[in-house]
Amino acid sequence: MIGLLKKDLLAIYRGFGIFFIGILLAPLTGVSGITAIALILVAVMPMLLMELDNNSGWDKMLATLPLNKTQIVLSKYFISYVLALPMGLLSLLSTKILPLFDIYPSINYTTLIVTICGALTFMSINNLILYIFGVTKGKIAYAIFFALFYLISRFLLDSEGMLENLQTIIINIDEKLIFVVLGTFIINLVSIIIAVVKVKLIK
Repeated sequence: MIGLLKKDLLAIYRGFGIFFIGILLAPLTGVSGITAIALILVAVMPMLLMELDNNSGWDKMLATLPLNKTQIVLSKYFISYVLALPMGLLSLLSTKILPLFDIYPSINYTTLIVTICGALTFMSINNLILYIFGVTKGKIAYAIFFALFYLISRFLLDSEGMLENLQTIIINIDEKLIFVVLGTFIINLVSIIIAVVKVKLIK
C-alpha cells in the first residue's frame, strides 16, 4: 500500500506542480479561510486520483499486482490522511510562529480541529459515493452535494445574526471537541468498511 501512496503523491505533484506545494504550505498563513480551502482540496484528492486511474487504465492494471482490494481502497483514504496531518501541524505551528512577527492568525485550535474533521468527514462520504456509484456518477453526486452545501452555507451566513451564532457554536464545541473527533473517526471507519465490502462484492 505504501507503493500506492507514493504513486498517488507523485500523480498529484505532476498534476498540480508547484501549486501542490502551495496547498501543503497554505496553513502557514494562519488564515482560516485559506486553510479551509486547502483542506477541502485535500478531501477531493481521492476523487481526482480515481478519475485519473480510470482514464489511464491504471485501475485495470491493479488487478495484475499482488495487492488485495482492501489495500487499494485504504490507499484512497490514507492519501487524504497523509496530506491533512502535516497541514494541521503546520497550521498549529503558524499560531506559535506568526505572533513573533506581530501577525496574529485568524484560526485557533478549535476551529482548526473542526475544519480538519469536517474535511475528512466530507472525504469519507465522497469516497463512499464514488465506490458505490462509480467515478462518473460519483462526480455528479459530488457536484450536487457541493452545490447544495454552498447554497445552504451562503444562506445561513447571510442571515442576520447567523455568523455570530456560528462563532458561538464553535466556541461551545471547544468543550465537546473529543466528540467531534470521535464522530469523525466513526464516520470514516464506517465509510471504509462499506467501501471495502462493496469492492469485494464486485467480481
